[in-house]
Amino acid sequence: MATRPNTTGGASAPSNIVPIRPGIRIRRRPHQDDIQTSILANCYRKALAEAQSLAGQPEQAWQAAIKAAQLKSAVPALNLRCINGTRDIRGDYALRLAEMEEARAKADSHSATMNVWAAREAGEQGRPCLFVQWPDEMVGHQHRLRSIHRQATLDFARSPSPTSKAHAEKRKLIGRIWLGAEGSFYDQLRAAMAEDEARLADQRRAG
Repeated sequence: MATRPNTTGGASAPSNIVPIRPGIRIRRRPHQDDIQTSILANCYRKALAEAQSLAGQPEQAWQAAIKAAQLKSAVPALNLRCINGTRDIRGDYALRLAEMEEARAKADSHSATMNVWAAREAGEQGRPCLFVQWPDEMVGHQHRLRSIHRQATLDFARSPSPTSKAHAEKRKLIGRIWLGAEGSFYDQLRAAMAEDEARLADQRRAG
């Protein structure tokens, strides 16, 4: 019900409340810190890739891992705020993307740490990396991080794309290898992408 200005001669000031009509969408955008989290996660992943490329050079890899660790310390400090969703499709898309990037960065970081650890152990033991066994705790933590990354990727795939261009970007970000793999999880991933594409096609036909 609309609220009208108070004109009864009392002390109350006119109301500034405006009713929300049916169909109106309240646009909400990601918080600036959420955007910063996504940027940091991208930088973090690049630093980890550099550390992994230096796996055959333990000392250089260790320095690169330290650089990545500095970025890692910043990523968790920026907790995503609107993780349950917004009323803005673009905001939801950006938030799901930020969550996926953060999860991937953490998993890649731990993977790089494992590789550096194995290289150092192999050097100390005088044997190839293939014969170095990681501690069970380290392996278990890696499995947990990869599982979180998989779920975040599926959540991103299921988020509605605001445009066809965003859908193409989503497909590229998820990656052809993931979308072409086998198993129930990957079937869910492809089904989510197909549903998103069909929704956009319906929107185009509807004008």
